[in-house]
Amino acid sequence: PTNVRTSKATSELVPQTAQMLLPISGEAIFQEETPAKLAFDWIMRRDPMKRAPTDRRFLQRYILVVFLFSLGGKAVARLSGEDECSWGTYESCAYSPSLGKTSCWTTGEPYATCTRGLVSKIDLVGTRGDLNTAITGSVPSELAFLPKLESLVLRDNILRGTIPTAIFGLGTLSRLNLSDNNFTGTIPSDIGMMGSKLSSEEQKSVNLANNKFAGTIPPEIAHIAGLKELKLHRNRFEGTMPASVCSLGTNTFEPSSALKLLTSDCAKVDCTCSSACKCVYSPTP
Repeated sequence: PTNVRTSKATSELVPQTAQMLLPISGEAIFQEETPAKLAFDWIMRRDPMKRAPTDRRFLQRYILVVFLFSLGGKAVARLSGEDECSWGTYESCAYSPSLGKTSCWTTGEPYATCTRGLVSKIDLVGTRGDLNTAITGSVPSELAFLPKLESLVLRDNILRGTIPTAIFGLGTLSRLNLSDNNFTGTIPSDIGMMGSKLSSEEQKSVNLANNKFAGTIPPEIAHIAGLKELKLHRNRFEGTMPASVCSLGTNTFEPSSALKLLTSDCAKVDCTCSSACKCVYSPTP
């Protein structure tokens, strides 16, 4: 087929493509057994699609492959030669004696939703108590290079590690749901940049509940224009709720822009300064 590269062509493309991806993954792309290196080898040598590095969607495909290798196990099994916007769906076929023919249908939900061919949503929801469906692993910084990513939902899994700062500050993001995992680390001030490329009228939501985040809550989180929901309970935060966050729930000048829901472990970080507060008195997991 005309779209299959020869081994010579592939070998010539490898160093060029590696240099192209260096600003995305850094030196990890050359380090054995890293998600970046595994993804690079897969997309350059084993990917049945053989998408050319010059294709505008090559980078997107590479980033999603890095993401799946970062999650490992069950997630890597989703890799296929199909369009990355359909990964997670499966085609099933069965012969019908009454019709005298084989019929096929698509089942499952794609974990990446694309708009005009570009990833706009990633939705990988597990069942934390079910090891057959829950996903493990960590979140790679490469996701921050998806130019149209609006929603990142990874709830109810067993994901661990810290969240890359660039993801918290992604200007295209309107929804971030990392709840019910094992994430650690602090919330960077960069979170104030979340959704900064979007209209202030577009509603934003942040759900970090039921993890192991620690430290203080950054006042910059109040800079998220159009923030409607902020769920912080069942973590290891300490200190006081920033005044800038408290004032979001009492915006009498622009009620439509006021925060509607703010949750916190009030025994540790009291949020009753805000009319949007809902205290959660639960032990830290």
